Amino acid sequence: MDLKSAFKKFKKDYWGVVSLIYILFIIIVAIFAYSISPDSSKNANQINLSIHSKPPGFSILILHIPNINSFNFDKSLNLKREIMIKDYKIFNDTLMFKEFGTLYQKYKKISINDILIKNNKNEFEAEFIKENFFF
Repeated sequence: MDLKSAFKKFKKDYWGVVSLIYILFIIIVAIFAYSISPDSSKNANQINLSIHSKPPGFSILILHIPNINSFNFDKSLNLKREIMIKDYKIFNDTLMFKEFGTLYQKYKKISINDILIKNNKNEFEAEFIKENFFF
């Protein structure tokens, strides 16, 4: 049986064509699922690998960095917009923190002046370090 005659026979089978269309539809939905319905809820995990296997109800401190491109800092820090942190200390104009989920357990340093838009060091902790709960 050649390909042309097999295709003609397939076109005559109503349920075969409907099934093929349904399978193609499911494949397209699976490929574009996140674009169709992204999870932008407040407590969604932003696919951070350091917390991906934590149980529901897990909470962690997150350092929020407003504008990464304007910083003068050590490029080896590999900073993201949100950094999961285990512990932090503030000394003068320096934030020292331990990143959560890394084997590197030394404190990393960032100048607070690089993060602050307004020079209000008293509100730095409340504005940029927050505890998030993942449900």
